[in-house]
Amino acid sequence: MNIAKVLSAFVGVMIVIGSMGLVGAGAVALTVDDTDGYLTAGPVRVTTDAAALVGNDLDIFLDDPIVNRIDFDRLGARLDIDSRNGKDVFVGIGPAADLDRYLADVRYASVEFSGDDVVVIGHDGIGILETPGDQGFWVADATDGALAWDVESGRWAVGIFNSDGSAGIDVDVTAAARVPFIRPIGIGLIVAGLIGLAVGITLTYLGVRSTPTRPTTGAEAQEEVPQDAPVA
Repeated sequence: MNIAKVLSAFVGVMIVIGSMGLVGAGAVALTVDDTDGYLTAGPVRVTTDAAALVGNDLDIFLDDPIVNRIDFDRLGARLDIDSRNGKDVFVGIGPAADLDRYLADVRYASVEFSGDDVVVIGHDGIGILETPGDQGFWVADATDGALAWDVESGRWAVGIFNSDGSAGIDVDVTAAARVPFIRPIGIGLIVAGLIGLAVGITLTYLGVRSTPTRPTTGAEAQEEVPQDAPVA
């Protein structure tokens, strides 16, 4: 087997492996879309001895002319919060500026994600936290640990509290987002994967197949006899 065939077989196998991954990813995307359409991450355990946990600000611009070309009727977000210390939990989403004012004098913790790691940053304060459920700026909130939100434009922030506003939070957080265009993404991945499989299998076949030996005819055999060869 010459070097060209070896390279063809190797490249073909690599393409087949990658294409199988694309087909698998597309199938997962279609499966998600056929259920509730949510992509889920977590759960992640987060703890603090402060009175509040605040996530990164969410800057959402659905009114942008380019973004408006996409159908966001099905866009949504979901948070599932499971208490690990037996306390009832309140979770809310509201304008970031309002949440900043609410926590201005209160000791709280903000949460940032660095790869797979969760970083909790403490913020000092001496004020007493008012009951989170009594605040009027929440656009979505839940006291049963299951928050659903129809995403809208704005600068938002997520806050997690004990329902009574007491310090000491220990929760498992699971986040989910519903992507409206996940079906075409899934179909595109499958199509690309099938094309890649066809190309990869073809290259692999060309690399490993044996070239048949052409039989030598009588005339060719005579031509191969040297002119000065002795005749018996």
